[in-house]
Amino acid sequence: MGQLASVASNLDSEDRTGFETRKALWERLQADPEGYESNRDFGLYCAMRRKYLAVSKPYLLKALSYEREDEATKELLFYLAEFYKLTGRYDLAYATFHDLRRRYPRVVNYAIFLADMDYALGRIKEASEGYRTSMDIMAYCAKAVSVELGEPDKRLLLPNGLIYEHIGETAHKLDLFVKARAMGLIEDFEAVVVAPEDKTANMALMQCYSKYVTLVTDPDAADAAMDEFAKRRYHLDYLTMPNGLTLHRELAYGVLQRMWSDQDRPPPLVTPDGIRERGWDLLRRLGVPKNAWFAALHVREPGFYEEDVAWDHNRYRNGRIVDYLDAIRAITDRGGWVLRLGDPTMSPLPEMDRVIDYARSEHRSDWMDVFGMSQCRFFVGTASGPMNVARAFCVPVAATNYFAAGTWPFSLGDVFIHKLHRSKTDGRLLSLRKALEPPLLAAWNPMVYDACDVEVLDNSPEDIRDAVIEMMDMLDGTYTESQEVARLKKVYRTVADPYGLGFLLPVASSFLERNPHLLREVEG
Repeated sequence: MGQLASVASNLDSEDRTGFETRKALWERLQADPEGYESNRDFGLYCAMRRKYLAVSKPYLLKALSYEREDEATKELLFYLAEFYKLTGRYDLAYATFHDLRRRYPRVVNYAIFLADMDYALGRIKEASEGYRTSMDIMAYCAKAVSVELGEPDKRLLLPNGLIYEHIGETAHKLDLFVKARAMGLIEDFEAVVVAPEDKTANMALMQCYSKYVTLVTDPDAADAAMDEFAKRRYHLDYLTMPNGLTLHRELAYGVLQRMWSDQDRPPPLVTPDGIRERGWDLLRRLGVPKNAWFAALHVREPGFYEEDVAWDHNRYRNGRIVDYLDAIRAITDRGGWVLRLGDPTMSPLPEMDRVIDYARSEHRSDWMDVFGMSQCRFFVGTASGPMNVARAFCVPVAATNYFAAGTWPFSLGDVFIHKLHRSKTDGRLLSLRKALEPPLLAAWNPMVYDACDVEVLDNSPEDIRDAVIEMMDMLDGTYTESQEVARLKKVYRTVADPYGLGFLLPVASSFLERNPHLLREVEG
């Protein structure tokens, strides 16, 4: 009962919204700790909430032990598999998703989830087959409905909620869509995004995509549109590449960026004139001289999404702003300004010349966010939403503290350094090859690393500063590298691309030189 009491204590500390429901579920479980319905309801309650997924297992298993076959069985099995994923038990997650797929073969999502586990386990060909079959089924259904209705082929882009709820997902998923369609990787249909204006994270950015997709922004029309396209959908998380593999977006996007760079295509998005003019006017009022340049900075922190549990899957995407002070000074020493992006929950910056802590200012707005990410000379940051926006406008990116390993969405003109991995057993830093072996490849959840007895290390202030200096040298046309560094980069590109997909991988020279352990097995 100790674990139950701990959960109850956490429940009591939540905000008051829905407290009576939570209390009732807890009291039912205490009164009937062995019952099917009490464990089912409490287990699903925990599993559906980020804070409690990690303690949901015993209640889900207890409910499943009754071997009922009802509507709740799907949810119980699904969230049990999610628990196993969270805790790094990919073998059990795979087996549970396989059971779901066997029991409910007509549910396409279960086939996708099973393919996701193949991807996590490094079985890229098996994952590709699962993704491709699922996407073919979705396309067939969408076309059949359009034919039956006598209408042109129109499809809702998925996952629709994520596309409008988070600025980074808006940019990431729609940038992938726009670029893939331009290169003929997505068939022709009218693409629809339901983005209620009262729920969309950044309507100014969403409107930038209006020439590529049909937007439904009226909140009153949103539900009707979702019903209309219930069977006419296209999933943006999976894309078939020219080599025939259907890849998860984490891999597909890196390949797409290389293709876009190879073809020297222009930015798919252009900053609207009104936003550009208003943004520069605001910077002038904040003290930025005419003809000055600025770098945008965004260091992800846990406050915005209240990431207050140890197993939150975003935890390792964060950084510490104090580690970026040397990089900021490097920018201002070159005559540039720094516009720090984000939200008011972020740690304040100290007073610094030519630095605007816009994140904590009264000037924040959706249009100014877009201006900052699209009009900067270059962007400095972590694996976060603003970086995706900068990339969509083809702004050069200096990616720091990048995570997760193996998801490399970089272009020519970018520079990146990533977090390091260290064994808790012997204290040795893991080589890049070891860090990219499943289950660590593209793993986000901290409990996966705990299960592998591995800790994740932030980049040092020196690594961050030197990566930013390398970016400025590249833009100024003064960057040079030795033959030895060029050789190391070639080796790095081979190791960091275990499936031979052709990622660009513009890793910072100083980072490679300072971390020779990354190529330990290759270099001897």
